[in-house]
Amino acid sequence: MRSTILAIGAAIAGLFVLAGLVALVARKLRLFRPEKATEQMRAIPDPGSGSVSFVRTGASGAALSAQDAVDRGAPRLRETSAPAWASRVIVLNSPSIRIGRALDNDIVLAEDPVSAEHCRLDRVDGTFRLTDLGSTNKTWVNGKKVDAVVLKDGDQIRVGRTTFVFESAGARG
Repeated sequence: MRSTILAIGAAIAGLFVLAGLVALVARKLRLFRPEKATEQMRAIPDPGSGSVSFVRTGASGAALSAQDAVDRGAPRLRETSAPAWASRVIVLNSPSIRIGRALDNDIVLAEDPVSAEHCRLDRVDGTFRLTDLGSTNKTWVNGKKVDAVVLKDGDQIRVGRTTFVFESAGARG
């Protein structure tokens, strides 16, 4: 009986040692670098809040240096429907940004009420135009269903259950 307990204890200790060695080797070989965490998405930090946004790696101009873009007061979407620790800030550096449930969108919202290709933000002469792409549950701006609208600083955009606030260039959050 005693020898069985010792054998089980030794096996558990051996597993912990093995897990530690694997973690050290993986760190040394840099197998789990943040930039290799996923090929589909890239994290863009929001300074001071500890939150990040996720944008497609291939999105055109998606990250100058996200920190530089935020510091310069670049236009952005700030998620307000999630707790502060989980909210996202998306810097709008691209001339066109697609939002939807499909993985090839620039902003992916994996929720049921979001259509695969829900809406699009287009930069037109220094302004941003939000266009609903025929989504089933529509896109809402300031509590009203919209097909297309030019966004103003502070506009609240709801796509599915996710709400963003549009912050124009120069706005501070």
